[in-house]
Amino acid sequence: MFKNTIIILLITISIFITIEIITRIFLFFYLNNPNAGINERQKNLKYESFVMFGPGWEKKYFNNSSNNNNNKVILILGGSTAEGFPQNIIKNEFKNIFGLDVNVYNLAFGGYVAKQELINLILHINKISPDIIINISGANDIVFSLRQTKPNKFLLDSTYSNILKRPYLGPLIWILQNSQFYNSLNRFYARSKKTDFESKIEFLDSYVDTSVIISEISKLYSKKYIHILQPHLLFKNKKSKQEKKYTRYDYRNEFVKKSYNYILTQLKNKKIFNECELFNGNNFFINNEKNIFKDDVHFIDDNGYKIIIQNVLECLEEKKIKDW
Repeated sequence: MFKNTIIILLITISIFITIEIITRIFLFFYLNNPNAGINERQKNLKYESFVMFGPGWEKKYFNNSSNNNNNKVILILGGSTAEGFPQNIIKNEFKNIFGLDVNVYNLAFGGYVAKQELINLILHINKISPDIIINISGANDIVFSLRQTKPNKFLLDSTYSNILKRPYLGPLIWILQNSQFYNSLNRFYARSKKTDFESKIEFLDSYVDTSVIISEISKLYSKKYIHILQPHLLFKNKKSKQEKKYTRYDYRNEFVKKSYNYILTQLKNKKIFNECELFNGNNFFINNEKNIFKDDVHFIDDNGYKIIIQNVLECLEEKKIKDW
């Protein structure tokens, strides 16, 4: 009996290993990357107090966070797109347009939703003492809502919950997190599932309400707050040949479009943003024929970031807003 059980177990494990290998071979030819998504999942499983995951904020910035040279201080919030904002572009554009030298602190991190941005801001804003806060966000809150049943959660909430409440499942959870076969099944399920937009309104409202709080706190502790609804390839009217080939997430285009329009309308209705404080980031790229995006929300090079900061600073310059 015991021998038969061992044989069945070994056969089962062999089948799963074979399926996993086949899946990774398929991804190698389909995406040119058999490990697609794995690094991102592992990155967000590195625990960080209060915000659940991150790069170790205290070690990254705050041992030497004083601004001894009296430069203006810029603080960036958001997810992975904001995280990748090159400091040199921000510094160069502030110098070119306003003749200002600036220091840049980037509290954005891949996978963050608005609630995590808010917590990170509250924890560290006094240490940074920013003059201007720029928030580039929205896409994570929209997309993650498709995979969740309750608002005010983040993408890996159930993973953390299971590991903390059922530590004996840790090895199995680790295997599933690293299994491309399991994650491919999840993706195929997401594609086949029809989303009722009305059922996700509370998720979008949560983003709007949190964004309002971020704005209010930012204006208390800084001189200028700028909120940019994250640019998305979907809204680009003149896509390059490469951009047209990116169709992996087309199944959720209708939901994303409705969500962006809903969020933008709600934020405008709050009437808390002055001139040059609320931007629809999609307007920066809508008629740009160049190859800007490498996927739905990330840029192929630094040019996308340069366009963002130029549009923001040109608005401030045009309206003669220099109150920082």
